[in-house]
Amino acid sequence: MKRFATLVTGTVMIAALAGCGADVEFDAEAAHDAAAWLPTQLTDGTVVNEEFEFVDYGLTIDLGMALSAIGGHDDTLDAITVALASGIASYTTGVDWGLEDVYSGAVAKAAAFALQHGQDARDFGGIDLIAGLEALVAEDEPVTGRIADGAADDFANTVGQIFAARALSDAGSERAGDVVDFLLAQQCDNGGFRTFFAEDKTDSEQGCTDPGSAAVDTTALAIILLEEIGIDDELDAASAWLRDQQADDGSFAGDESANANSTGLAGWAFGVLGEVEAASAAAGWLQRLQVTEECASELVGAIALDADVLEAGCADGVTAETSDQWRRSTAQAAPALLWGPKAG
Repeated sequence: MKRFATLVTGTVMIAALAGCGADVEFDAEAAHDAAAWLPTQLTDGTVVNEEFEFVDYGLTIDLGMALSAIGGHDDTLDAITVALASGIASYTTGVDWGLEDVYSGAVAKAAAFALQHGQDARDFGGIDLIAGLEALVAEDEPVTGRIADGAADDFANTVGQIFAARALSDAGSERAGDVVDFLLAQQCDNGGFRTFFAEDKTDSEQGCTDPGSAAVDTTALAIILLEEIGIDDELDAASAWLRDQQADDGSFAGDESANANSTGLAGWAFGVLGEVEAASAAAGWLQRLQVTEECASELVGAIALDADVLEAGCADGVTAETSDQWRRSTAQAAPALLWGPKAG
């Protein structure tokens, strides 16, 4: 079974990867500590948002992706897969609100996850996710290959396009090439991927024209998910742009200040590509945000968004208002800790 990242377990030696010229020693214990905390956040296989009281299937998939990358949690992944299949209509459509809307990003994300975990995406919870996704891919210029929501309002973006490229490529869909081509049009000249499509679908220019719109999280996700589909030159350019965004302390700022979500995704991406020095630097920064027994026993292994959130968590623990943030930052950052520098 394929995974969403290169698996590293225990303490390992990786020799001269990416031309680094020297052995690099990693300790993945922190990653496994984070992976031990994540399943405690599930209720019957899903993440339930405690503040607004709804099942967050998207975050559930993020959590599953992290556990899959780290390894050793097959039973939890089975539970997530079963729960996702049971609620697939609720996640991908507006059925719970009496609407006929279909959400392309959710369909793509669910299809990619199902395929990566050995499921039949053409009959997942009774829904053909591949056919459904193909139906949401534009056929006509200038937006050929673009995903779009089957709804009055279209909120499709590059993140959903990335999942669609992976899902349709894995499924051997005839529309995969168009989807990948439109995705690559969202890659800016500097190598980074922007998050949002052109607002006007009739504009002849549907690609990135502003290098300043490139986003760390979107670029990192593209690398993580698409490393296996044969766009090596484009991902090399994406990686080079990411390296330029990394601060001296190993962190990434994303759209705001340095945070675990952006640093985690970028570090994970570097690890997938074998760029071990950059991956290890990101992991080292993240390790300082991981909760220890001395901080709060119910949070051990979790990763805070930033230093202020860590301090608040140690003092107050997790509340209904803060639980979503803790789960999200841990899920997105945990796999990056596979490349954590070994102490001493």
